[in-house]
This record gives sequence, C-alpha cells and structure tokens, in this order.
Amino acid sequence: MKSNKLLYLLFVAALLASCTSYDSKEILPGGTPVEVNLSFALAGVEYPQVEVTSGSASSVTSTTTKAQSASSSVVSTGSKSSSTKTSPLQVSYTEPAGSIQLRSGTSLSNVWVLQFDSTLTTGATSATGACVAAKYLGSVSTGDNLNPTLFTGTGQVLYVIANGPSAGDITTSTYTLETFKSSAYFSGTITGDATVPYLGRIAGGTTIDENGEVYAAALTPVITLYRIAAKISLNLNFAVTGYTLTSVQLFNSPTYMYYLNGASTASFPTASSAEITTTGKAANSIPSTAASGTYGWYTGENKRGTSSTATTDYLKDFLHTPTDNDSYYYCTYIRVQAKKNDSTTVMNYYLYIGENGTTDFNVKRNWDYTINATMGGNEATQQAFMGIDGRIRMSTSNCYIVAPGSTITIPVNVRGNANSPLPPDASSTVLAGTGLDAFQSTAAATVSVLWQTASGLITVGTFNTSSQTVSITGNAAGNGVIVAKDASSNVLWSWHIWVTDYNPETTTDGTYTITNTASAFYTFMDRNLGATTSTAGEVGVKGLFYQWGRKDPFPGSTTLDGTTEPTLDGTITAVTKTQVAASNNLANSILYPGMFYYGIDNVNTGYDWYTATNDHTYQNQALWGGASKTAPTDKTIFDPCPAGWRVPAWSGGYSPWSAIGLNEIATSAVGSFANYGVTWSVISAGFWPAAGYRTPSSGALGDVGSFGSYWSASPFYYGYHLYFTSSYVYPSGYNTRAYGFAVRCVRE
Repeated sequence: MKSNKLLYLLFVAALLASCTSYDSKEILPGGTPVEVNLSFALAGVEYPQVEVTSGSASSVTSTTTKAQSASSSVVSTGSKSSSTKTSPLQVSYTEPAGSIQLRSGTSLSNVWVLQFDSTLTTGATSATGACVAAKYLGSVSTGDNLNPTLFTGTGQVLYVIANGPSAGDITTSTYTLETFKSSAYFSGTITGDATVPYLGRIAGGTTIDENGEVYAAALTPVITLYRIAAKISLNLNFAVTGYTLTSVQLFNSPTYMYYLNGASTASFPTASSAEITTTGKAANSIPSTAASGTYGWYTGENKRGTSSTATTDYLKDFLHTPTDNDSYYYCTYIRVQAKKNDSTTVMNYYLYIGENGTTDFNVKRNWDYTINATMGGNEATQQAFMGIDGRIRMSTSNCYIVAPGSTITIPVNVRGNANSPLPPDASSTVLAGTGLDAFQSTAAATVSVLWQTASGLITVGTFNTSSQTVSITGNAAGNGVIVAKDASSNVLWSWHIWVTDYNPETTTDGTYTITNTASAFYTFMDRNLGATTSTAGEVGVKGLFYQWGRKDPFPGSTTLDGTTEPTLDGTITAVTKTQVAASNNLANSILYPGMFYYGIDNVNTGYDWYTATNDHTYQNQALWGGASKTAPTDKTIFDPCPAGWRVPAWSGGYSPWSAIGLNEIATSAVGSFANYGVTWSVISAGFWPAAGYRTPSSGALGDVGSFGSYWSASPFYYGYHLYFTSSYVYPSGYNTRAYGFAVRCVRE
C-alpha cells in the first residue's frame, strides 16, 4: 500500500511538473477483458476561403487571393492577370454555405473501436501489432461516450471508426496494426454529409487498467474524430451563348478512401492509375437545373503538392501542376463540358482543386472545398482566351467536323483527345520508347494539307505560332488530312478534316441506338466515318478506311463495286504503301500518317502494321481503348472519331453487334443486302455499306461492294470486327490489324 501511495505521489508530482505522464495502474498478468469509457469529439472542417477581386468587364487589373483554413492563420498573396480582358471563366473559392461539421446530438452509425497490441501485454496475442479487439457499437450520439470491452495492457493502439463498415465486416483477423495503417480503406457509399466516414485515435501510447480506465501520454484520452473524406462543391452558373452544358465531372479521384493519411510532407496516395481513377466521376448530388446549381462530390484525399509556376488563376491548369513524382497527371479537377448547339465543337473548363486559386493542388481529408464558377460570353470569347486562360480548352480529337463554307479554329499542339497541350499527359505510357520525343518538346512551325479528296476542298488559314492554333475552312463535302510540322519538316501530329453538313449532335440528323447481348447501349452515327452521305447506292456512303489502332484514315475506291484508286490532292497524291517488319512501328505511323503499313508475312507477323499477332503488350492491346472486353477504357489519343465519339468496343464480353445474332447466320435472315450493303431487320441501325477493305498483304483495295467490315476497338490476337457479305454475317469476327476497314463511331 505504501508503495502504491508513493507511486501516486510521484505521479502527481510528475503531472504538476510536466503534464506528460499518466497513472501507472496495475495491469493484470496476461491481460483481462474490461469495459472502458472513452470520450470523443468531432473535429471542425477546414476550408479554403479565396476572395477574387476583378476589374470591370473590359479589364482586369489584379487578382487578390486569400487562403484561410478553419485552424490556420490568414495568408495573403497578390497576383496579376494574364490579360487586359476578363476571361469568360470566372472562378472563386468561398467558405462553404453549410458546413459538414456535425453538431451535438447528431447520430453516428456503424461505430467501431479497434484495439491493437504493440507490446504483447494483453495476453490475447503472440504477434506484435495484432488486433485483439474489434468492437462494433452500432449507432452512437455525439454527446455519448463509447463503452467497448477491451483488454488490459500497456502500449495499446486504439482507433475509432464512425460511419464505417456494417456489423460483422471487421474481425480481429481483418487487420494488423501495419495493414490498418497502410491499406485499410472505406468501401461503402457516402450519400450525404451525415454518412461521411470518420477516424480517430488516442495520441501516444495507451494503457488500459483493470478498472477500465484509459491513460495516454496526453493525459486526457479524448479521441478526436476527423472525416476521412473531402467534400467538393461546385456552384455553377453556365451561360455561354450558343453552347449547351453536357457534363460536369470530377477527375482524378483516389481509387480508395484510406482511413489513414500519408505523411504530411509527401504526396499521397501513390501517383498511379491503380491508386487514382483518371476517369470522370458524376457528382453525388446534382442540381435540378444543370446549368445553374450546386454539384457535390465526396472523395478521398489526393495530396499532389504545390506549384511555383501557377502564379495566377489563369495558370492553375494542366501545364502548371506540380511536377514531382508524376503529380502533374493525377491532380484532382472538375471538368465542365459543353457543346456548340449547331456543330460538334466541344468546350472544356478545367477547375483544379486546392487550398487556393493558384499554387495549391492538394485535396485533403476533413476539408470542404466550395468553388464558384461562372462561364459566360460566346464562342468568340471562349476561343480568344484558349491561349490565355489555361483553364479553357476546346475538346480535341484526331477528327474535326467542319460544315461546307464554315471555318473552325483548332489547336495543333494537342495529341488526339489529350487533356492538355504537350506532355505530360495520358499518352506517355503509350508513346514510351517510340522515338517521339521531338513532339513532346517542339512547337509546330507550319501546318499544311497532306492530302484531300479534291483540290481546294480544305483551306488552311492563319496559323498562330504563339497559341499554336490554326483556322481550317471546309469548301466542299469531302475529306482530307492536315499535318503540323516542326522547323525541320518532321511531322508532329496529323488530323482528319471531315467536311460535311452532317451533325450527329442534332435531333434532325440520324443516330441509332442498339443494345448488345450484355445490355450495353451504343448510340451509333447513321453513317461511316468520313462518309459524305447516308443514302444507300451513293459512292459517298462508304466513308474511309482505318488500320486497327491507327488514327489516320485512308480513302477507298471511287466506285461502289470496283477497286479504282482515288487521285488525291496535296503533298501526297495517292495512297502509298510499304512493307515493314512490324515490331516497333508506332512512331512511323505518326511520322508518316499517309503511309499504309503492312507486315512481311502472315506466319510471323500476321501482316500486322505494328506488332506481331501474338503480342499482348499494353501498347498493342489498348491503342483504341478496348483491351478489356468486359468494360472498355477511356477513348485514347489514337481514336479516329470526332470529339464526343469513339470506336465501339466490346462490353460485358459481347460484341457491339451481338444483337444481330450468332456468327454465320445468313444475311438474309437478319437484313436485306441491296445497294451494295445491308439494312438490318433485327436491329434498327440504318444502312451499312459493303465498302470492301484494304488488304493486309499489300494495301490494295479488295471486295468493294460485296464485303462489309467494321472495326471495333477490342483486340483478340488480331482485331475484332463486324463482317458481312450477301450470304453471311460475323458480328464477332476477327482479322489481322493491318487490314483497312471502315469505322462507325459511337457516342462516348
């Protein structure tokens, strides 16, 4: 007893002296179950508060940014705009209108207390760091205490999870201390502020004595619960004349919402496609009026760092994201997308998330980010600021539609549908090792016509070397390819210009929606890519040919049922072909977009233009984004379709055309073969011409008028395609990728 009194006096003395020790109560040998009493509190949310002060509608003299969090001091910075005119995109950050902070009396559901033994003093385990107690407490009000039954012991680690997994989802064998720290994540659904998951822990080493009392180095073992999610709210006002809002999505949200955050000074999570989902995510909450309302998302933290080059709000864009550890590609952003009402022009507005409107690109747990964005003006104001405000970009592709008599302006420093000019971008893994570094660092010096189907079909107008944009006028219906070259006349990239009055975005022009066997929906254009008409029996209905995985087209025969080669106008006047060893030919396909490549033989290369038929490398399988026949990946930089459209890919394990029936069914059973093509009877999909093909062994035209072949984006050693004649149809056919087949685009 005297010894106990002495210990108590020593404890009081130490408490008064340093407030860093705790009562050394007796711990029973081997530990024993005991009910404990834990108090907890909810941490207040943090948020950025950025005030943007702009000048009049005609000039902007300065932008003042103030960043403030709920628990930090105010930091003020000044920045100067990049233009004398106000951008049509105005963005500011504000304090959230309604904080997600939960107040007293609010109920937390699915509450857990996890105890990990790091000193082997509980007697419940022989493995250091094992979980010795996983107690499910159900619903708890914020004014209550927690009363789980735990084990006595010293050096214990306690975690509390709220709004977490359901009863029975965690046992003592689910985690060790290390796996919980490194890989435990929330996998449920967040339906609103009240269901955001929480995590808390008692700081320092923890002792649980035989009376159920909990002691920690901080003396007051109150567990503070922090939200493991960030909330992102977008107050949107879209009012661009002549454009209709089509989508609002969050990109680069973490794949897993980890319970524990990474080191405060390092990026987290790892910058990789496995850790960060690069596809778009629809908002958890969507306003009733799409163009004027609040969109909301919940996401795990994505700490990518800061950028010293994003010195103004105009520069908070892809080109000025942090460069450490590939962070540039994985920073979280909102993309607001709109389409011009009378064409396929697509405008994108990129809003990167962070603590301020400039340099910070971190999305942190327990933060509430509220962004106010207004898009105004018209097409002219959007295009005027594409070279000034880096957050405004026209959606790019390898094919641009221009109506006869119309002019469009396109960027020539963007590869396909890459998010931004020049690397880094999503194409880096595809282009690795191809020798295309010149494009990655060189601006275009000239833009010219490579070929066109008639003289004067396309006019290349003013090329702005500063903004890297060029105006293109379509003078008559037809097709052509333009190229951007560097100062040494090396081709940097090329684009198909489809001059047509067809507009697949309007209700007056045709599209067809069909469903495959796995109930996947496809909205097809009513004509082939490059076709100048959808009318059966006309030469212009056939469109163009593509080698599987390539972005550039090749013209077909000038007759409906013959193999007459077209005469072209431009730098090249005829389709050129060459035989290659196909082991590494992707670079050549970009440097020489007018060259039809074919393999040396069918045995070793399958006549492939790029790699041997048994090659399963990422580059070979995913050039058009259809490597998985269960669910296609995103449209790639090599996809030949216009913005908003893509090559159809298998889904659910079935061909896009599987609703037609099984292979080898007679065409007469599924449609009528007439006018050198098929009008299907089992699906509503319009007329499909038998355009023939270009052969994989020579590039010559073949079977024009009697064979119809249409590529899918999905490979199988060769490439899957729809294939029909007047006698049979193969909805799931496959053939060597060096073939030149037609393409019928589907909506993304």
